Amino acid sequence: MTSLANSSLLSCFFLVFLFISPSSSKQIEKKPTDDINVRVICSKTTNPTFCSTVLNSQITKRTDIRSLAKITIRLAYSSAKENYAIFGGLLNQTTSPVLKQRYASCSNKYNLAISGLGQATQSLNSGNYKGVYDGATSAFDAGENCEDEFEVPPPEDEKLKRKTTKFVDLSSIVLAVSDYLH
Repeated sequence: MTSLANSSLLSCFFLVFLFISPSSSKQIEKKPTDDINVRVICSKTTNPTFCSTVLNSQITKRTDIRSLAKITIRLAYSSAKENYAIFGGLLNQTTSPVLKQRYASCSNKYNLAISGLGQATQSLNSGNYKGVYDGATSAFDAGENCEDEFEVPPPEDEKLKRKTTKFVDLSSIVLAVSDYLH
């Protein structure tokens, strides 16, 4: 019985030593940016150079991967809203049946992208990283599908093409960041 008591007493002393030991009481300070590898994330996007520019302009020493996901979702969401409004306006202005159909289709696709990015935001807030990825995928696909609408004549206006490409590039960043989350 005394051997059991001695063993328990030794275990207690060992635990106390672990808790008050200087090496265990020191917390290693981990910078939030340690988790963010811009090169790796951007290598998975449609435009790595654009991605690096965007991420490096957004990352601060307090940015962690979740914060970066929020930032990139917000940027893509803003772009989707802008493009949705542009396509809606063009739909009301054009008399060409072909362009009317394309503008209506793209307007619907951007509405889906906005919804997907909303889902990504809600999923991120609840810690559902698969939901973030699914929402980002939905947004990315919608942008690419709008781009596909203009592969046959009449061609897309150059300014509109740049805005559509920018959205696809931004949503691919969201997709890559969301993939990095899990």
